Amino acid sequence: MQQLGASGSGAIEVTSNEPLKVTTRTYDQSSTGTYGQDYLAATTSQGLSAGQSAWLGELTEDAAYRTNIGLTNTGSGNASVTVSLYDATGHLLTSYQVSLSAGQWQQVTQPFRNKAAQTAMAAGYAMVRINSGSGVLAYASLLDNVTNDPTTINPLR
Repeated sequence: MQQLGASGSGAIEVTSNEPLKVTTRTYDQSSTGTYGQDYLAATTSQGLSAGQSAWLGELTEDAAYRTNIGLTNTGSGNASVTVSLYDATGHLLTSYQVSLSAGQWQQVTQPFRNKAAQTAMAAGYAMVRINSGSGVLAYASLLDNVTNDPTTINPLR
């Protein structure tokens, strides 16, 4: 975004009349350098559609780590998504609904803490299920609470 003369957060749509490959990295600048993560570039057809689901694994919410879960609607219509949070034993902790307009991005910060009251969960996972819409992309970030170093968690279908 900075190279485009902008700042903030959100989804970026890239269009071209020629084939191209797109990469991305989000990062923070510190006094000793940068730290950041890569997100997959994807087409709308690679997103999830109504009735499909994906899993986000290796999620933690405790004193050492925190999790964020993000969704982007690359489709041309509205989308409705259910995110279900589980602990490592497969116990459903809670589910929450996300409504996305066309082109909208939303990230829930610390969903295990803020939606399921989990503050000492060493391992868990989330299931993202698309209720309506198409072209929905999902990801999670696992962040080290000491360094803020992030790891991208890509969905498993």
